[in-house]
Amino acid sequence: MARFCIAIIIILLFTYPYINLGQSDIPDLVINERSYFNETLNLTLSVTYVAGCTAFQDGSLRLFVVRKEANSSYLSQKIIYANGSESDMTLDHWGLPMGIQPNTLSTITQNKVLFAYANGTSLNYDPTNPIQKDTWAGIADENGNLLHHVLLMENNEFSEINIDNMFGINNTAHQLVANGDNFIYVFYKKISDRCNSLEWKVYNNATLIGSNHYNNTLTGQGCVVSYNPEATMDGGFLIVWSVTIFPTNISDPTSPQYNQSLVYAAFLLPNSADVKASPFVIFSGTTAYETKILACAGSDIGNGFNCFLQLFMNATTDEVEPYQVNFLSSGMVHDVIPLRSNITNDKATFGDLLDVAAIPLKYGGFLLLHSSLRENIFSFTNFSATQSILDLFTTDGKLVKEQTTQVVYTGGSTIFPNNTVVLLGMPSNWLDIRYHSGYAIYSIDIPKFYYDDNGYQNLNVLSSYPSIGATDIPTTSDSTTFTISLTFRDYVILSGRGDIKIYQSGYEDIPRLTIPNNLITTIHNIDSTTFTADLISSTLNLPNTEYYIEVSNGMVLNSDLFEPLPGIKAGIWNFTTASQKTIYSDDVTVLFRFNPQAQQYFISDPIDALEILYNEISNFLPIEINRISTPFSTWYYDQGKNNDHILVYLKMQSGNPSSTRLASDLEDLISYLSYTNMINGSLTSLLDSKYGAPIQTNFWIENLVALILTGAVIAVMGLIYFAAEIKDNKARNIAVLQFALILIDFSLDLIFLLTHSQDVSFLFIPSLIFFVVPFTFNLFLSSYIVMRETFQNDEFLRWFKMNTATTSVFTVLGSTEVEVLTILNSRIGGIKTLQAPWSERANKKIFLGSLVGFFIEDIPQFIIQILYRINTADYVYIPFLALVTSSLVILHSIISKAYLAIARWRHSKLQYEFPLRESISDESWNKLMNEIEVFSRDYQEQEKSIDAVKLAAKKKDKIIRGQSVLLKGRRNMIKESEVEKESEEKVENNEEMASEEKEENNDEMASEESEDNEKNVSLGEGSRNT
Repeated sequence: MARFCIAIIIILLFTYPYINLGQSDIPDLVINERSYFNETLNLTLSVTYVAGCTAFQDGSLRLFVVRKEANSSYLSQKIIYANGSESDMTLDHWGLPMGIQPNTLSTITQNKVLFAYANGTSLNYDPTNPIQKDTWAGIADENGNLLHHVLLMENNEFSEINIDNMFGINNTAHQLVANGDNFIYVFYKKISDRCNSLEWKVYNNATLIGSNHYNNTLTGQGCVVSYNPEATMDGGFLIVWSVTIFPTNISDPTSPQYNQSLVYAAFLLPNSADVKASPFVIFSGTTAYETKILACAGSDIGNGFNCFLQLFMNATTDEVEPYQVNFLSSGMVHDVIPLRSNITNDKATFGDLLDVAAIPLKYGGFLLLHSSLRENIFSFTNFSATQSILDLFTTDGKLVKEQTTQVVYTGGSTIFPNNTVVLLGMPSNWLDIRYHSGYAIYSIDIPKFYYDDNGYQNLNVLSSYPSIGATDIPTTSDSTTFTISLTFRDYVILSGRGDIKIYQSGYEDIPRLTIPNNLITTIHNIDSTTFTADLISSTLNLPNTEYYIEVSNGMVLNSDLFEPLPGIKAGIWNFTTASQKTIYSDDVTVLFRFNPQAQQYFISDPIDALEILYNEISNFLPIEINRISTPFSTWYYDQGKNNDHILVYLKMQSGNPSSTRLASDLEDLISYLSYTNMINGSLTSLLDSKYGAPIQTNFWIENLVALILTGAVIAVMGLIYFAAEIKDNKARNIAVLQFALILIDFSLDLIFLLTHSQDVSFLFIPSLIFFVVPFTFNLFLSSYIVMRETFQNDEFLRWFKMNTATTSVFTVLGSTEVEVLTILNSRIGGIKTLQAPWSERANKKIFLGSLVGFFIEDIPQFIIQILYRINTADYVYIPFLALVTSSLVILHSIISKAYLAIARWRHSKLQYEFPLRESISDESWNKLMNEIEVFSRDYQEQEKSIDAVKLAAKKKDKIIRGQSVLLKGRRNMIKESEVEKESEEKVENNEEMASEEKEENNDEMASEESEDNEKNVSLGEGSRNT
């Protein structure tokens, strides 16, 4: 390492004089130097250098400083803030024994830095063999945290061994370039002793996206000489490389007769290692044996890409022809411009060490720079101080300024948005022993060749609404429509790709709203173009809150070359919403519906799924996480054809912002799911955007009308009951309420089966079975009881003959519940029709049938309603009533059947258990015996009365049959009298008068006998009742 430092000093002492070819109309560039050194290291054999630097949007500059000693390396980070303050941090804990490789730094993702570093083969560092090392990429944040590291290339993949590679400062052996979250690693791949190919790998942070290589067969035989990768505005990359094609067969006319040098370019697809199209030639040197790519850079004002080339005309001389090639992203070469400057016309004799750097300027043009370290170390003709050259070119390739400066440029450069370039090198007074182990930062303010920037860090933008830094911007919830606008200079068009993103400060990872290209409206003005887009009401939803808007690179094309223009970076177009009076509301509950893909989360671990949901809603809405919860901490399946969807309640407690406002924002965010931040969540991305987030109203308020009607029906039933009680208080009028409960329960079960049984898929079959089976059972049992009574119960038969219609109606109603048949002998309100004389056997069958129905209908229906309630989020009125009636039916059945069982048991005890003589007194015994004797005598008399009644009934039957015979004879006599009317009129009249008197006497006798028989029957019934 010490010998390397001495070699560098020798190189710096013997530099080559430069001829200033720059123009005189540009004043000299002012270069400011900021040097750092450590006096304690001046006398040690150590080397300190800055591996690279990056400039950030907030105006800060970040450097990585490497100090190498004989057998160790030390790494530190320095941040210089926009206000001039500094912070230093040691990074030795990263464990990078060989430090960071120079000129590999670039900004990745916002405030993170990408760099390359070397480590021992397979992570085993061997300090005795500096050639054996693997190449890694690291990503670090501003707090000194090494976030990611990934192996780029093992030592055996790179077979070239030279002094540049040994010291780890070869800036073209491999190149690392970032673009957003992605980066590309490009390196040589040796395919023979004299020929290299080209390979590349594309990563997203530390994840490999893909790899690819240059196929020599695409362009004939050729070897890669040099290459240069650059980031493109669409998120992809550009790779430019030069090849040399050697003569293969001089006698073959189709084969080249001399060396040919070609320069190829290929654009890679965004987020991919694949090329968009086949590589295309941007330059062909038919007289040069080799073409070297000094640098390539894209334009910030839509002029495509520019590459600075050196054509080496002869291998034995230093003859060089430089060119600037301007080509477009479409593959068309726009312009080829010959150049002349002390940088482009000079051939580096020290290989690729610290070669030319090209910096695209923010206000148009390019800056080329290189150090005298690039010159021939054997030129002893100049002992002047160390010098570097700066060449300033306009966009069209015109050299407007060339300046030599007392700067030892050692590699590493960056540019700030205000067109200030930062270079890294050794202190200008490096010969002073105090600065031997120091380094310097040089800043240069570059002239502007284009319009002034209006604060958007984009020269193409004129204005916007809201304007940068605006305050008191109304929230989107306060406006019917909220439209943002962005005005570009000149006539520009949308590219069909890219988007506009709106962020809330403090939530930079995920945009609140993404507006795709197809939802942006274009308005062409005379000398400008305005683009507008509407926001949804949830975008700027919080008062007194800072937001900012980001516009994608390449969203807009210029109309001349159709080249993409830069957009607006995050954090630049910012503004603040107006303050508002705090409005509070009560707790609000909304209902989410997830697509079937969410089942895997809720089924496997519902508690963890809900925690994920809480965190995502808290970040995306946003809302304090302690304000959200899930009632019952459970989830449900949806109803009907969407029963594979998941339903989840989310309750938001009162606070600021109001729960009502946040619920409206949730509805908005979910309805426009594909455009809002919800799409970025693992669970929120699975929300059903068509369902939204409906607010769940209070069940009682929502069904107030239905509840009033239900109460009215109950009141009517109560009035009917009391009316029946007033009319006949000895009747079993409670059957009115019993009958109403049974019919209502049956009706609700039927409605539930037809309208809601498929809401929960696994309840449909049980609902169907436990409706049809009890219905069939009750219908057959009711019919059987009635039919058996007509055959075995004469009294019921006589009642049945007079009430056939009533019996048939209640038989059908018995299908709802066999206990309905008991209403036929309830005599509700004194209705004589409802006095069916059921036998004891019929009552037992009704009781047993009702008991069976309790187990095959009432209990299953109640369980079905409970399961429905547990598995349903959106509970509606019909299932609610069905659950209530099922509960009442079960309660009534249990109590009534328990009471009836007790009564029957007590009746059987009184009927069959005769009291023992020893258990009562003599007086009581005698009294009991007398009562039994009286009862026996009454019973005997009752039996006699019954026999008399039966005999009278028989006599009555005979009299009735005699009357029928007399009536028939009368009809015959009338017919005969009509035939002999004229001849026997007197005789007929006399006979008719006699017949009528006889019939009257017979009728009177029959009537008297009938009255006597009825009295006897009444006497018999009284005796029986006694």
